[in-house]
Amino acid sequence: MDLLQEKTCTYNCVYCQLGPTALRTTERREWVPTHAVIAEIGRWADENVQQGSQSQAVDVITVAGSGEPTLHAGLGKVLDAVRKRILIPSALLTNGSLLHLAEVREDAAKADIVKVTLSAPNRASWREIHRPAPHLSFEQTIEGMKKFREEFRGELWIEVMMMEGLNALESDAREIAALAAPIRPDRIQLNTPVRPPAEPFVRPVEKGHLDELASMFHPTAEVIGEYQGRKIRGRDLAEHDIVALVRRHPCSEEDVAAAFGLRREEVARRLESLLGARLVCCHTRGDRTFYSAPLTSGEEQ
Repeated sequence: MDLLQEKTCTYNCVYCQLGPTALRTTERREWVPTHAVIAEIGRWADENVQQGSQSQAVDVITVAGSGEPTLHAGLGKVLDAVRKRILIPSALLTNGSLLHLAEVREDAAKADIVKVTLSAPNRASWREIHRPAPHLSFEQTIEGMKKFREEFRGELWIEVMMMEGLNALESDAREIAALAAPIRPDRIQLNTPVRPPAEPFVRPVEKGHLDELASMFHPTAEVIGEYQGRKIRGRDLAEHDIVALVRRHPCSEEDVAAAFGLRREEVARRLESLLGARLVCCHTRGDRTFYSAPLTSGEEQ
């Protein structure tokens, strides 16, 4: 569920798979109409939730955005609507940069799961990695996460994005772990940019090294694998399903095949057609090719 216009965020992270931030801001407002989002929730509930049972294909409703979802002033109303209409837990994906604001904490606390980002060991690294909007501070961000933990009764997760040459030394991991400890997360996840990032100098960390770093956290961190989308039957797949997938997460042929349960040959044929129609574009990273949706695509979100 996307609450923003294209790439509106408090950060301009070097690793972001959505590319550079189009609008870097800390202003909270209705970036998309709240009533339209709630109406969409209602339509989905009517189609997928019947007689008090929930859709078996979905285990969590994720509230995110093409940027930072807590920038949306109607976030609390949206989460209220999810809780009221859908018998499925909600998860909010946020970078945590606005949790120092009481109204943001109040809105975010309406989710069942909140996952925040903590990828920098210190102030200088935070500025280098996240390139935050003016008036934000590293210390304020950490204190906001701690305050939110004190008030929040749901599950709080921390995601750490590890990158070679930026924050993947053992000393970096120990400093990040020390910052995470007083936040008291229920889970910690280590990730690394496996899709094309905003900046070409960003390099992923090998899984073996991630496994070593995971043991430095408490609770012990889990290493997140590459994105795998929800599988649907290949015969039900329309081209806009692939566009919607790669708009959210740039994917390789293998990713698309795994997501939709298709053979590689079928995926290659469909991607070639979408490339010809300019509904997707491709990027090379190392020896792998990834597909994404152009920001100027007319495809509906």
